Amino acid sequence: MLYLGLGTNIGNRLKNIELAYNLINKHIGIIKQKSSIWESNSWGFVSTNKFYNSACSIEPYSKHVGEIMNQILYIEKKMGRVRTKFNSYEDRIIDIDILAFDNNIICNDNISIPHPKLHQRLFALIPLKEIAPEWNHPLLKLNIDDLIKQCIDKSELLFVKH
Repeated sequence: MLYLGLGTNIGNRLKNIELAYNLINKHIGIIKQKSSIWESNSWGFVSTNKFYNSACSIEPYSKHVGEIMNQILYIEKKMGRVRTKFNSYEDRIIDIDILAFDNNIICNDNISIPHPKLHQRLFALIPLKEIAPEWNHPLLKLNIDDLIKQCIDKSELLFVKH
């Protein structure tokens, strides 16, 4: 199972999430579960725009992570995401991250799975717990409940919609 995290803080955030889910279903794989949508402040940078965050589990059409990543970048670009800063956080119409891919550990120049900052981001852990309550972090050897308890991010998440 592939687990993706979605975030948006520009434009109609609810429609951005819904469009991203439609494109994911078309280009990446069959969505098995979607989490609720949660609102949070920006993380890693200052913005007055609040984020909507969600996660989904997918049965991917391809098991090749590079191909999945290319499809993610295609969807982000198709939705209008423009990356103006290299490796920097900024406002965005959509951001799609691979949170985990089963219990695989993949680390190369382009991709790190599980997401290297997953355990530091409550806005990713809470939606992930909704769709994968039994998931265990293969590197940290912690279950999702323990990851949430130990998370250094204590920012408030507000429930928006299921």
